[in-house]
Formats: sequence, C-alpha cells, structure tokens
Amino acid sequence: MSKNYNYTISKEGEEFILNLNMYLISTGKCESEIKEFIAEAEEHLMLGEQEGKSVEDIFGNSPEEYAKSVAQELSFSKKELIETALMFILGFGTWIFLSGIKNGIVTMSIMEAILSPLDYIVITILLIILARKFAFKDRKFTIGVFVLLFMNICFLVIVGLLGRNMEQSIVINKTIVSIIIGALFVLSFVVSRKIGVWYLMMSFIFYIPSIIESFTNISFGKNLIVTIIPLLLCIALSIFESRRITRSND
Repeated sequence: MSKNYNYTISKEGEEFILNLNMYLISTGKCESEIKEFIAEAEEHLMLGEQEGKSVEDIFGNSPEEYAKSVAQELSFSKKELIETALMFILGFGTWIFLSGIKNGIVTMSIMEAILSPLDYIVITILLIILARKFAFKDRKFTIGVFVLLFMNICFLVIVGLLGRNMEQSIVINKTIVSIIIGALFVLSFVVSRKIGVWYLMMSFIFYIPSIIESFTNISFGKNLIVTIIPLLLCIALSIFESRRITRSND
C-alpha cells in the first residue's frame, strides 16, 4: 500500500484487492507484474474512496469481469505457475511423510505410495481451480475449500485403512528416513527463504516431538503438553507470518 496517503482502504476494498490478487495468482500470471498492478490498484482505490466512491464505482459492477480483463493484459508465466504448484506439493508431501513416521521408520503399501502423492497433486490443482472460479465469491470459496479438504481427509483415511490390510511392501529404514527428513527440511528452508514466507516449516514444528522420539532415546509418552506446544507454535507462526506479510504490503 502506498505510504504517501494517510488513509486506510475500506474492508470492502481490502476484500476486493485480496480476491483480485488471489485470482491473478491462480491464473499463473507473472508475479512481478501482479505485484506492480496490485500496488497501482490499491492506490487507485484509496484515491477513489477518499472521493466517496465505492469499489463498484471505481472498478465496475462485475469484479469477475474486471479481473478477467486484467489477467488478459498481464503476461503468463508457466514457470511461476509450476513453481507454485510444486511448492504446494512440497508442503503437503512433507506433512504426509512426517505423519507416517513411527519409531523412525515408514511402512506403506504400494497403493498408499501411489494414491497419497496423487491425492495431493489433485488437491493442489482443484484449489487453483477453486481460486479462479470463486475468487470473488467468498462464501462459495470458503465452502468449496472446506468440502475439498474434508473429502481429502476422508480419502486419506480410507486409503490408510485399506493400506493396513495390505502387504507393507515399502519399508523405509531409519537411515533413509533421516536423510529424507534432512533433505525436506533443507529444501523447505531454501524455498521459504526464496519466497519470503515460512509456512512450509510448520510441518517440522508440528511433528518435532515424533521426530525427536524416533531418533533419540527420549520418550514423551502421552504427555498432553508435548502435543499442545507444537500446535500453539504453529498457530503463533501463522499469526506472525500473516501480520508480517500484511506489514510488508503496507
């Protein structure tokens, strides 16, 4: 947001800018062009609202049509779209891998090894489609995300239950598991530093007790505090990152 104006845009204006930004990102447009356009749109919005104009007065009655017209003017970046998709897959993949560690090893059936990663790829694609289709329909977008994530959880639970009754033909020992954890940590850290957002590190915070138990002689048992602390740290990280990103855009 421009610092030349001692004015805060309205809640309606903020929602419009956020939805516009989400839509443009979901279409795979060039990130630098999106940031430049959003900055100009915010300044234009502030000036208009200072004159008593509404969002509709400034950008038209159909935010979807306005967003589509803007998207047509910006250049497409296939590379950035692929990078965004890979970032989501990295985040989801890390969560599911860390959640599957028991006593330092990972065991799974061939069905689980195939369907679990495929599920997260499909979820990533569907989230992008949701963002494009319901970017300016907050209620429908929220419901869509909730339904999608609920279906994702149900699917993974079913796959997990079926997988238990199948031959655990894929067994990853402690040495390989520790190497994978280290590689995922380094990759997540590098990606987080590059994009300037640290949400990818959340899975390591959440599963740190099980990681410690798996590779040390420490046992936390069923200590409720050990379960709650990582969760609180994840919530704190989410709040901190949200505020930091908001401040960086001001």
